[in-house]
Amino acid sequence: GRVKEALACWEKALEYKPDYAFAAYNLGITYFELGLKKKAGEYLQKYLEIRKKNISAEEKKQIEALIEKCK
Repeated sequence: GRVKEALACWEKALEYKPDYAFAAYNLGITYFELGLKKKAGEYLQKYLEIRKKNISAEEKKQIEALIEKCK
């Protein structure tokens, strides 16, 4: 349904703009919720890489904890 459409849109957005953190984050969260944890972890890691110089310590800690749940 609509989730697959949304994933396709976010993936296309990242193709056009590889540093689009919001797209990487949404892909990570959506894949996590779908139970596709390996893919979720990859996108959440990409999100951290994009935001590395512009992220609060608290947010970084939360994303890293979520990445751990993806392993």
